[in-house]
Amino acid sequence: MIKPILAVVALAGLDTAGAYFAAEVSQRKAWHMYVLGIAAFVLLFLVYSQSLKWAELTSVTIGWIVVLQFSVMALDKFVYGARFSVAQCVAIGIALTACAFVMFSSPGTEGDV
Repeated sequence: MIKPILAVVALAGLDTAGAYFAAEVSQRKAWHMYVLGIAAFVLLFLVYSQSLKWAELTSVTIGWIVVLQFSVMALDKFVYGARFSVAQCVAIGIALTACAFVMFSSPGTEGDV
């Protein structure tokens, strides 16, 4: 159980770092961030492919998305000064709750849709 959780956190961390590097390239023309961004996404691919040895594709991917959404919102708010309305926060909460439900619900049997 620990390895999939660590994989989800690592994936979200690498993806958030890549998002930060991309934002820095687009906003500040910090060209050295290209190299860091490429490295982050290459590492992300390696962690993702290895994590599938320990956990199901759906669980890892949805867990990654849930953690990534929180981290990107925090990055946007605290680094770039974005403001989110109550309605946006509620909508994001609903979407993330649905993702968490898929991630933590028991897998169906073959043939279930």
